[in-house]
Amino acid sequence: MKKIIITIGILIGLSVSAQAKSLESELESIISQAETCLKNKDCEALIEANPMVHNVMSNPDYVKKLAYDCLPGSECYSLSMVASDLYIKASMQVLEGAFN
Repeated sequence: MKKIIITIGILIGLSVSAQAKSLESELESIISQAETCLKNKDCEALIEANPMVHNVMSNPDYVKKLAYDCLPGSECYSLSMVASDLYIKASMQVLEGAFN
């Protein structure tokens, strides 16, 4: 019985860490896309795709992790702040282009 409980605990731990890596890899992907579009001064496709909403905020597991586990000082928190910052900069670049 002890072995079954330990095995279940290990499986739960592994699924939680795999989920955390998924959110972090999604945020890293958004960061990479935003850096590329800002460098090329062509962010319209990124803004239209809206990966922060469609890939992150629409995933209930990611939202729970962002709300409860991504505390200041964690890698998840840092990645979410960088992704948000770059996404805002990309949005501003598209808006500036619309008025020029």
